[in-house]
Amino acid sequence: MLSYVCAVLNLLLPGLGTIVAACSDQTNVSKTQVSMALIQFLTMWLIIGYIIAIYWSYLIIMKAREDENSV
Repeated sequence: MLSYVCAVLNLLLPGLGTIVAACSDQTNVSKTQVSMALIQFLTMWLIIGYIIAIYWSYLIIMKAREDENSV
């Protein structure tokens, strides 16, 4: 469920959903996702940030589904 919220947040403001997903893990923060969130936010005015945000939203949802199926 959180993955869908992150995807919507990414569509509203590129990088926001990615940063939420990066910080949602209890044990550590994904430095890759934090850096991608920053890149998405800084390049959103070039439309590149929106494209990257859509792709990362897809990746977040696919990872959540993969984890859900493995349980």
